[in-house]
Amino acid sequence: MVGQWFLDQATWTLTYLGSSTDNPNNATVIIPQQPQLIIASNLQNVTFQGLTFAHNNYIIGPAGYDGSSAVLAALSFQDSSNITFQNNIVKQTGGAGVEFISCTTSSKMNPFNCINPNSSVVTTGNVIKDSAFYDLGANGIRIAENGQANDTMDNIPNNNMVSNNVVEGYGRVFPGSTGIVQGNARNNTYTHNEVYDGYKGAIHLCFCSANETQPPLASDNVISFNLVHDLFQGIMNDAGSIYVGVGSPASKATGTGNQMLNNDVHDVTDASIMDPPGMGNGYGGDGLYVDDYTGDVDIENNLVYRVSGHAISFSGPRPPGVPPSTVKNNIFAFARLSMVNAYNPYAFMTPVPFAPSPQFFVASNNLFYFDRSDMSSPAFHVQGGCAYAGSTNGVIAPYSGFQLWQRNLYYRTTGTPFDQDMKAFHVQTQDTDVTDCSGEEANAKDRSYYFLDAAPSWMSLGEDIGSVVKNPGFKNPAYPKDDYSLPNGSPLKGFTVFNANQAGRIKPVIMPPAVAPTFVTATYNPATDY
Repeated sequence: MVGQWFLDQATWTLTYLGSSTDNPNNATVIIPQQPQLIIASNLQNVTFQGLTFAHNNYIIGPAGYDGSSAVLAALSFQDSSNITFQNNIVKQTGGAGVEFISCTTSSKMNPFNCINPNSSVVTTGNVIKDSAFYDLGANGIRIAENGQANDTMDNIPNNNMVSNNVVEGYGRVFPGSTGIVQGNARNNTYTHNEVYDGYKGAIHLCFCSANETQPPLASDNVISFNLVHDLFQGIMNDAGSIYVGVGSPASKATGTGNQMLNNDVHDVTDASIMDPPGMGNGYGGDGLYVDDYTGDVDIENNLVYRVSGHAISFSGPRPPGVPPSTVKNNIFAFARLSMVNAYNPYAFMTPVPFAPSPQFFVASNNLFYFDRSDMSSPAFHVQGGCAYAGSTNGVIAPYSGFQLWQRNLYYRTTGTPFDQDMKAFHVQTQDTDVTDCSGEEANAKDRSYYFLDAAPSWMSLGEDIGSVVKNPGFKNPAYPKDDYSLPNGSPLKGFTVFNANQAGRIKPVIMPPAVAPTFVTATYNPATDY
């Protein structure tokens, strides 16, 4: 039925203005009534298998939605353990799909939804697998809520598994929703999922402290072998496709031991595509993202290509005393702005000059493959964002103490060969902005850039010792083949060849249909624009 209709819920009267092709005598009319389909509390050892859940009636209340609370899920499992959710379909929801949350007594995200709040709760051992989530108003899968003051290592959701699922066509009502999202939780695994056709990122692991206290922080979670693609679509900005943000600026603490391994990320278009010429403010269509006060993330064996922002971004200060993140053995290709980016590393820090930042990352044994340069529009640099190492009493700190690059491979496919580029790398010799030195704002002219060639100038700073400039020998990386296999073996000493085709569902049990967009979308041309 393609006509117009209105349901008066006061009298349950359906008024329908049909089209000439409609036949109300044989039409199927679905009128959702319940805001949620299942609410379970303290459920244990139950399997849901081969079921379809659809058409809940979640609507925004009269006060509207300000983005500070979670959207209701059609299926809410609270303080529940050892639940198996397998071979199911969740579709056509007004809000989120399924959630597993702990309802602690101070829970502020959805207190009206928690039917039995208690600080002594257990949410563990749950499995979501082989299922399909599509045509969703908000998220597909949610594990845990924002951090709360009385969170403990025992009562935050832990040791749950999300594997071999597809999440497609999400955020159709709430476009800022991610496909799979985690709050304050530990030791959870997200593996071999496929997430696509959303207006924000795909998988977000987020401490998201609502009250800026210092409970146990989200740690030891694994995001591995996921295939995520066709994201943002010109609608939203910021946050990255696979995201870890488990730090608290207030307490300057961070979760540790989180991992991004063997994921495949491609075709990401933030709102920059809709910017008028010369008036751009769209940003953040990044592949991988590590946010404020988040350190000790292991980032290995990922393939990221065709993203409108940066292949990988780091944001905010690093937590003192926490190891830097490891960026190792990845393939980063065809990002429009940079390969590795640093957003606002001195946010929350005054006065100027900034004290040297704890080391952001160690980037080693990666393959960087690109066709853009400083002369491109927009400009491209291998290092994006801030390149200021900080200073002590006016003496600039060693750059390798800020970002350490070692034993990488670089290759520019067109234009000036990378080993002949006099602007291959750069550092900032001073900065006057108390919150940001990324050079992306209008006052970037206040910053001083010192450009360096790849060798010997860049290496003289202790960077990229053991690195090479050469063609890695990918089989056929151009669109639409997208084949980043290495038939001639490893092109770089220390680089271990991995099979990017292992990312995604091992066995696609359910194939969802295409979902119509609910907003005007736009994407960069994969053949020409990256």
